[in-house]
Amino acid sequence: FLNMLNTVPNINLAGENYGELKAFHALYENAKNYLGFQDRRDKVVFHGEMDSHELLCTIQSWIRTTIGKPSNPSNTNIIGFKEIRHKPNQKAQRLAPDESQKYEKANTSTDYFYDFLLQAFPCSRIVINYRQNTTQQHLSRIHHGWTKSAGSLQEESESMIAWHLKNKERSFLLPLEEFSTDNFNHLLGFLGIENCTFTKVCHSNSRRKRGFNNDSRNAHLQGKCNFLGWSKAIGQGSPSASKTAP
Repeated sequence: FLNMLNTVPNINLAGENYGELKAFHALYENAKNYLGFQDRRDKVVFHGEMDSHELLCTIQSWIRTTIGKPSNPSNTNIIGFKEIRHKPNQKAQRLAPDESQKYEKANTSTDYFYDFLLQAFPCSRIVINYRQNTTQQHLSRIHHGWTKSAGSLQEESESMIAWHLKNKERSFLLPLEEFSTDNFNHLLGFLGIENCTFTKVCHSNSRRKRGFNNDSRNAHLQGKCNFLGWSKAIGQGSPSASKTAP
């Protein structure tokens, strides 16, 4: 996924950052707890006027800096990063037996965290990668020394899908088993990229070994990519929010 999108000249994605946004989410929620006590000298958490908008802009600035400078700044329209450490704290509730509905009523803390991402990054788009075969995902994690059960992996996937169903204009589902040129080209449209298409999909990390297996040489792109902008991208709306970062 990372190698595929970094083939596009308009996109610069960094690798993982050990879940920094989970830490920022905790800090932001902590600050919200005492926002209501400004100018209350009778409270131990007394403080002066504080703007939550500035806090969100600080988070944006930090993430932008840690992504690093793109190799071609003048041609880069989209920056971002890949992360695997976005873990819900509650179990997904499978309330509907029908396959088409079972995700719709999931109620997890995943909503809480991803809603924060949309607030902190109101111009963002979130691409959700997951594995449909959580049994194989579990076996792969065991190979790398991780012990999370297949059941908990399934719950995490269901919670992310549930959140996506409520935020289709801002998110894109791309399961590993459905990596294809058609789906990656659909993703380009979602991201506002036109006039270019993928003709081959690379398969980084396909070997059973520790570390990162780079297969970017097999990510083939043809055409001259052009960035349309979010408002013209396929499936996009015009998100609005008050007190959000620029």
